[in-house]
Amino acid sequence: MWAVIVLICGCSGPGAAPLASLLTRPETPQINLSRVRGTQMIVPAATADYPPLALVDGVSVMDVWEAGAGWELAFDGGFARDRYFDPATDASVDEPIEWEGLRRDFRQGKEQSAFGWVLFQLGRERVVESVTLHSVDTEEMPARDYGVRDVLVQYWDSATGRWLPVVLADGDTPTHHTVTANTLARLAIDFHPVRTDLLRIAIRWTNDAVRKRSFTVLGRREEYVEATVRLTEVEVYGDRAEDDELADTARQSMPDPDADDGLPADVGGSDAIMSTVLTYVEAYAARDLDALVQTIAPSYASEGEDADGLAKRMSQTFDEFPHFRFRVTDANIERRDGSLAVVSARYWLQLNPLLARSTEGALIFGLSKVGDTWLITEIRAEPL
Repeated sequence: MWAVIVLICGCSGPGAAPLASLLTRPETPQINLSRVRGTQMIVPAATADYPPLALVDGVSVMDVWEAGAGWELAFDGGFARDRYFDPATDASVDEPIEWEGLRRDFRQGKEQSAFGWVLFQLGRERVVESVTLHSVDTEEMPARDYGVRDVLVQYWDSATGRWLPVVLADGDTPTHHTVTANTLARLAIDFHPVRTDLLRIAIRWTNDAVRKRSFTVLGRREEYVEATVRLTEVEVYGDRAEDDELADTARQSMPDPDADDGLPADVGGSDAIMSTVLTYVEAYAARDLDALVQTIAPSYASEGEDADGLAKRMSQTFDEFPHFRFRVTDANIERRDGSLAVVSARYWLQLNPLLARSTEGALIFGLSKVGDTWLITEIRAEPL
């Protein structure tokens, strides 16, 4: 049973496919996304004395490794023996996303294994470019003897349905191990920016790891590893919400107000129509029910649902799926006739980022002009 930690501290804070992609290094100020409101942190196991919440409390230096000092996870080679796949089965079949690719040889501590991991659900798609790990480093337990040694940093690419390794900032190709042979208490990992809302930090080896051997009753030799992961703080740095490509994509779809589109000019024209759709999409992605409702006309009616019904349904969706992922691309005005307009777009929706299931298709908006404002009167989703 892995533990899920919902972060409520810190400041509040998807775009063209693929959903998680390599980007140019952003120039906007960076924030610690691990402490942004709405971020969830997941670890494979937790104890009361060394809770994972200590990883995001802002305290990275400890004089003594004691209860509450950080997160601790013991690995004895049989860490997964009673809870994971039977050795005779294929671990790649129906493998949970949080462990995907990390436990094929978990007993031996070989290349395809990990002692543990820290996974961050960022709430929505973000640009991420740096991770800092703080290992235990006390007089009795120095990092060179007890800290994290080998680390793999990965991001989830929903376009391919795979975890992909990051590429170090001073490199040009991904590697199986992001960092090896580390002896420092503070391990800062800078990499080429990626866009994603799931980031996984796999601990492949620690400085106290010891390979051991045992023999079965039949005399067969088995190898295993004993180790303990000890971390005091984990920081994930990326861009502020302003860097979100969602708004950029929608705005790029807006017609050029100076271009002649062959339609009669009117007050609150094409850009006003697209602005309403953009506001709806941004509110949906940000789970902002108040802002979303303001884009809906009182006369809204779609598939037997009125404006109040839409608001109630969206409220339930936001409550039930607080970490869904939603993106809209290729928005275009299909028709505009006086006070009526139709906008088409493509959408992609994944209600639970830890599951592979998603839906996509065409999204049709009907709008009408109420006074000087364009409001949505109908929303219809159609399969591609």
